[in-house]
Amino acid sequence: MFAEILYPKIVDIPSVSEELRGWNWKNPPVAPLLESIKLGIWEVTSRYCATRYDAYLHRVLKVSPRPTKPMLLGRVVHDLFVETFKCLKKAILEEPKSGSELYYILTSNRKKVVAHTLERFPTNLVDDISCKLNSLYNHLSLQISADYDRLMVEAPRIARPSIADRFLTISCERPVDGSRLGLSSWLMVDIYAPPIGIVEVKTGPLKDFHELSLSGYALAMESSEYAPINFGQLMYVYLNNGIRILRKLVRISDELRKEFLEERDKLMEILYHERDPGLPNECPESCPYYFYCKDGKV
Repeated sequence: MFAEILYPKIVDIPSVSEELRGWNWKNPPVAPLLESIKLGIWEVTSRYCATRYDAYLHRVLKVSPRPTKPMLLGRVVHDLFVETFKCLKKAILEEPKSGSELYYILTSNRKKVVAHTLERFPTNLVDDISCKLNSLYNHLSLQISADYDRLMVEAPRIARPSIADRFLTISCERPVDGSRLGLSSWLMVDIYAPPIGIVEVKTGPLKDFHELSLSGYALAMESSEYAPINFGQLMYVYLNNGIRILRKLVRISDELRKEFLEERDKLMEILYHERDPGLPNECPESCPYYFYCKDGKV
């Protein structure tokens, strides 16, 4: 799995217009409509609420969200990835002689890593998901160790520290400043793995608008680091009926960039004018504002 992050099978690099690169933040269409509003990526791209009433509740009416079970599940899986990578980096520095040795080091830390991941979550969620997180950690450890073995076999003349460096280039929760684009100055990329770029970890069903998140992070990174981001990857993690991980390579094209920027400007207009966008036709129960719309409005 991690080999696909490190060495993606890229056939062609998308042709991106210079005017749609993040470093063109001073000029339209990349320049934000307003400088006074700073948005989170999720606020711009989430379409679970079709009218963006959720953002209106959060920003204008100051209604506090109530995390739902799907949201908590997503957070705990994300946190496990972060803790697993922290453990991996420590293990790699020990320069294990084989994938088996790396796997032993990783799995010997499993209980500690899972327990630390679950510290901040409700007891009812812990009881329900603890076993699944142990399985997920074992699965990730096995995949990482297999990739480590493969690299050592395929490139026996490469010094072991050089092989280790390929894993150490992966970073979790990479901070990104998106303020030049009207976004938060403290965005967090789930996983940053050059050369593929940005990886977002998801736990729910595949949604087309998930690709917009990748384009938002790409634009933000380009605006703050002046380095082109051409690709992203969506990683969907499912824990029911065993561990299943689906990966989707996404080209950060002109079309995707335009769509993100248009959604950003639409939301800014709603928030600046404090215009009530109204309830959507359908309200998913997984929405953190479902309690408000159901009890207070519907």
